[in-house]
Order: sequence, then C-alpha cells, then structure tokens
Amino acid sequence: MATIATLVVLQGLATAEVAAAADGPASGATSAAAAAAAAAAAINMSSEHDRIFHQDAIYHGGGPQRGFFHGGGSTRELLQWLRANGGKASFEVGEVCPGCMRGALATADMKAGEIVAIIPQHLVVDLGPATQTAAEAAHEWARLMHFESGERGTLWGRLMGEPVRGTPSGAFKATWAPFLASLPPWDEVLSPEMWDPELIAAAQSPEIAAAVAKAKLAATAVWTDERLGSGAPRRWEAAGVRMSLPAFSHIIACISTRVWDQPSWAHGGEIRSHLLPAFDMMNCADQGLGGAGGEDGPNVEAHVPDEEGGFVLIAIRDIAKGEEVTTNYGQQHLHRPDLALLGYGFVPVREPPLLSSIDLPPGFADGLSPPHGAPSSPTLDPDYGIWNGAYTAQDELERLKSIMRGFPTTAAQDVHLLTVQPDWKMRAVIEWRLGRKRALNSAIQTLSKALAAQAANGALTTAL
Repeated sequence: MATIATLVVLQGLATAEVAAAADGPASGATSAAAAAAAAAAAINMSSEHDRIFHQDAIYHGGGPQRGFFHGGGSTRELLQWLRANGGKASFEVGEVCPGCMRGALATADMKAGEIVAIIPQHLVVDLGPATQTAAEAAHEWARLMHFESGERGTLWGRLMGEPVRGTPSGAFKATWAPFLASLPPWDEVLSPEMWDPELIAAAQSPEIAAAVAKAKLAATAVWTDERLGSGAPRRWEAAGVRMSLPAFSHIIACISTRVWDQPSWAHGGEIRSHLLPAFDMMNCADQGLGGAGGEDGPNVEAHVPDEEGGFVLIAIRDIAKGEEVTTNYGQQHLHRPDLALLGYGFVPVREPPLLSSIDLPPGFADGLSPPHGAPSSPTLDPDYGIWNGAYTAQDELERLKSIMRGFPTTAAQDVHLLTVQPDWKMRAVIEWRLGRKRALNSAIQTLSKALAAQAANGALTTAL
C-alpha cells in the first residue's frame, strides 16, 4: 500500500519509455529525452516540497536528522510488551549472521502449520484502506494519536518534544511506548519522500527522479490538507501541534517500510493497511523467486483467523531453532531492484541479477493482475537465449544497448565509489545502479549470443 502510488508512477514512465525505445535507436533517444523532460517537470513541481522541507529543518535547529521517532527502543522490551499484552512471538531479534542486518531468529524448532507469532487486535494499528497513499495513512495515524479526543493524542506530542494541547496520558504511553520506541530514527529509514537531490542524482535515472518527485508532491499535498478537503495549510499548527514537513516525511517512511495489507473482518473483508508490532522485525524472503515455503522463499505467512481480529503468523515449512524467520513483503513485484529500492530503501542481492522494472521490454508484464493496483513485475526476466523468441530481436538488443550508453559512470567507477562511500543511503542507490548495469550487460550478452546463433542457423539452412 504505502509505496504503490510511487511504483505505479515509476512503471508508467518506464512503459512509455521502453515502448518508444523498442522502435529503434532513434526513437529510443527520443523517448529517453521525453522521459528526462517528464522527470524534470515533476521535479520542478516538487520544488515547493524541498523548499518547505529545508525551511523546516532550519526552523527546528537540529536539522531534519531529528525526524519524528527517536529510536533507541529495546527489541527485547518490545517482545516482552507484546507477550504481556496477550501476544506471542517464538522468535528473538538479533544479527542474522556476523556483521549482517538484524532479523527475527526462531527460539525453538517449529513444524509447518505451527503458530509462530500472534498479535491481538488491540495491538494492531489500523491505518485505513490499502488503496490510500502512505501520506494519507500517516495523516490517519496522526488523527488516531492526537486529533481524536480522549487519551490517544498525548504520546504524539511527547515524542515530538513540541507543544501540544492536553496533559500526557500515562495509560497511552504505557500501551504504545515500546512499539513507538522500536521504530527507526531518521537516519535508519529511507522512502521517496526523504530522498535528497544528491540521492536523486546518484540514481542516474529520470524514471526514479520522477517517481520521487511525485511522492514528494503527494506528501506535501496531504501535509497541507489540500487532498483532505480543508484547504487550510498547516492544519497541524491550528490543532496545537507544530508538525514539520521533515517530521511528517519521517512518519510516512516508517509506515511505508513497515505496513501490512490484510483483510479486515471489521470492515467486511476490505483490504486495509496495518502496523503490526514485532512482525515488522522480520526480513523479506522473495516468494517471487523461491516460492512460498521453498528453500529460498519465506517460511511464514500472516493470517487473520476470525472475526476476533488480530494477526497470526503460521509456519509454511519446518523452521529450526536459530533459523531466520522470514516473510514476503510484496505480491511478487518487490523483488525488482528499483521497486525494492523505492519501496523499502534496500536492494536485493540476486545472482544472476534481475533487470529493473524500468528496463523490462514493452509488453513483457502485460496480462498480470497483482492485487491493489500494484505494478506488474514477472518473476523472471525475458529468456533472451531462445531462438526466434518473442524478445530475441535486434531491436530489443539496440534498446538495451541504448540504456547502457546513457549512463554517465561506468560499472568500475561505481565499484570504486562503493569503497569510499560511508553513507548507507547513498551506498544503496549506487549498489542499485551498479546492479542495474550488471543485469543489462548480462541481458545484452545473452541476447547477442542468441542472435548470432540464430543468424548462423539461418545461414546454414539457406546453404542446405
């Protein structure tokens, strides 16, 4: 849900570009120019977002790094809080391997079909229909925590460290403090709304630039209430809360990288977006490649068991004690490198590397209908090695080569930059563009060999 609007923009731009590029080098150059012009226009439109963003960062004195959530919470305290409130978690959080990222590690052997974790309904944050944007979901969370009357709003102001109306509620803090403290601070999360000009330039992609700009526009529109009907900018201040655009963008990022879309019994089976404490500690295993329950795929699935609500994690294959507990973040589309980078701020490592969605040939994903309007992305790349295949064509080879010629840096230069770049966000972007080049180069080599073999076979047939 949270990144779908951005991803649809990205795929729309990519489809327009590759459709024109498939006609040959000349039209490919024309389409690249058109894509660059579209990206420039979108970025120009989002300049107001960046201006306000920068102003607010200065206004707050501490810079945008201050963000909204401050982190520092203990995952052990989070799991204790979950269990003390009627939940269950047969995992702990720790390093998946020495020097690796954190993940959920099984605390016992479990068989397929066993319950791995439970989150009761009263610990589920319902953010509304899954069709809304991350910015709209962030506004709903603000309403739940502050704008509603009663005890809900008080922790909102305490976490911001800024003036709010009312007296802090001990009951509310006791309920939600462990979860909110577990959310990442500004410098540990990335979504399109938080991309700065340096990251956008580093992507070397007009499609990425346009998608980021569209996300920023959507965030600014909701932040000023333009899409919510009031037409009154800075409603946050009118309500007694000094909500900066950087803080709002940080909330969006925490939602978009952690949201779960599942049916809601309370809303007639409607697919709704939820925040699920502790469940968001699990890493993604790509179902698109490994298959559900496969050795390389996820080993648990989330279910909404009955009208009582809540969420249950079920093992879909045997899990050994100490093994990482993994789920699948998307419906077979976030395994594409560019979609994962925009949606979650990381790049999956694949061997061989997959093409980014913006580099797939026109029409390749046609006919797929993933849920909730998500962009289509097939599990595998086109088979460029098939004789007389649908994409074994000289025009397709020229399209791929045209993309490669458009990069301002080489793969070797990208590798060097990774050795000297300390910022993880910049590294993620450079890793993506390096992987993009590797995938394109692999496709070009495979297709070139197939075309050469096809030509040789044709010549032999003619000679005979």
